[in-house]
Parts: sequence; C-alpha cells; structure tokens
Amino acid sequence: MLEKADAVVVTSEDTKRLFLNKPVNINPDKIHVIPNGYDEDDFIYPSTPPQDEFLITYTGTITENYNIDVFLKAIAHLRSVNTDINYKLRFVGKASEGVKQRIRKAGLEGITEFVPHVPHNEAIKYLMESTMLLMAIADVPAVYSNVPGKLFEYLASNKPIVCLGPVHSDTDRIIDECGAGRLFHYTAYELMLDHMMQMSKAWSINRTLTCPTSTIRSFREGP
Repeated sequence: MLEKADAVVVTSEDTKRLFLNKPVNINPDKIHVIPNGYDEDDFIYPSTPPQDEFLITYTGTITENYNIDVFLKAIAHLRSVNTDINYKLRFVGKASEGVKQRIRKAGLEGITEFVPHVPHNEAIKYLMESTMLLMAIADVPAVYSNVPGKLFEYLASNKPIVCLGPVHSDTDRIIDECGAGRLFHYTAYELMLDHMMQMSKAWSINRTLTCPTSTIRSFREGP
C-alpha cells in the first residue's frame, strides 16, 4: 500500500523514519511531514498566571504509564527548601487512581487540585491561568515517535513547559527549538530538580514566566 501511494503524509520526522525503515521500497521524497498545530482562534483568553502561587497545570488524561515520579519528587524537595513559595499542582481531565496514589506518596496531596473533564475552551482557559505547564509522554514501547497533539496548544499558551519523555525525540526537538521549556528523561531527577529550582528563582523575580513566540507561531493552523 505504501509503495503504491503517490504521497504519504505523516505528522513527525520520527514517523517518517519509521516508515523508511519498513521492509518495503518507499521513495523518501513521497513522504511529507506536516506537524500538528493549534487554532489561534481558541486562544481568546488573556494570560493571567497567579501572583501568589507557583501553579503548574497538566491537561488531559494521565495514567500510571505517564511516569512523572521525578517531577513529583523534585516538587516535594522544593517545597521543603523554598518555604516562601506556594507551589500548587493542577490536573485538568482524567487522572487515574494510580497517579493519585503517587501524588499522595510524594506528600503532595495537599497542594494538588483535580479538575474533572471540561470542554475544550475551558481547558485552554486553565492553561492561560497557569505559571507553568506539565506534560508527560507515556513510558511505553514505540513512544519515541509520539508527538502529543496538546503540545501545540501548550506552545500557543506561551507558558514554560516541563515535560517527561524520550530525549532526542521530535517532542524534545520541538520544545527546544521553540525555547518553550525542557524535556527530561523519566529518571533524570537531578536535572529536573535543578531546572525547577531555576524556574522557581525566576518566578521569585517575575511572577509572569513566558516563552519566545516567533517559532511557536509557525505551528498555527490555517493561513
């Protein structure tokens, strides 16, 4: 089927590489990478991060396969040393009981808010009301080529992203090229802790943390 196609459209460079490694003869010039994007019309809400708390938001479904343990451990440590900063975690969408247990085990239940599924426009509003955004890619085989669709809405919010996932992946590359935050391997605790410490220091100086917009705007959908 792929050999007979006049053109093949994929959403990431990693997916293109997977297709080219298949035991079929595909002309690389036939495979076109068109990444996902975001609808600028969805972002009608102003950026209103809280001034009295460091609020980190996650939107969407999260289960035990989304390994955020080093992030939780880092936040637990920061709470103990930065007692003048009110850290808060907010999960908007469906969070599994296993994830909630990990949050309790990390001692973060008291600073964590769980918001049930909301309409898409409300989810965007939650993004715009945050200090930072948390993203995680499921820690499962074949995860390397997975670029979450919500990455592009995270980018559009102009909030710093902290992500757990495979390094050197397309997701890692996009976040880095956009200057939109950092991606960390699931076991990179020291790097995660250092990054979140630096972000906390930056927030102490300026309560509105933002990212460059020039590269991010290239992911707008439409003309």
